[in-house]
Amino acid sequence: MSSGLNKGNFTLPGEAGYEDLTLELAEKWGADVIRDSDGTVLSDQILSTGFDIYSTLCLVRADNEWLRPIPINSNRTI
Repeated sequence: MSSGLNKGNFTLPGEAGYEDLTLELAEKWGADVIRDSDGTVLSDQILSTGFDIYSTLCLVRADNEWLRPIPINSNRTI
């Protein structure tokens, strides 16, 4: 498929369960990287495509054991 667009400098979020859509948009929009969506898991189908893969870390959902000794760094809602 030739859209006349160059590939690169575009990161597309992806998620397991949306492999076909993710790969279609990555090709159409010229993505060079696919990243997981806020810590979700990418499927083997996406991981094996040859795109660079980034993983994000959503600190709100992640393991924050490191934060307990230094609570001043935690987010607060006022």
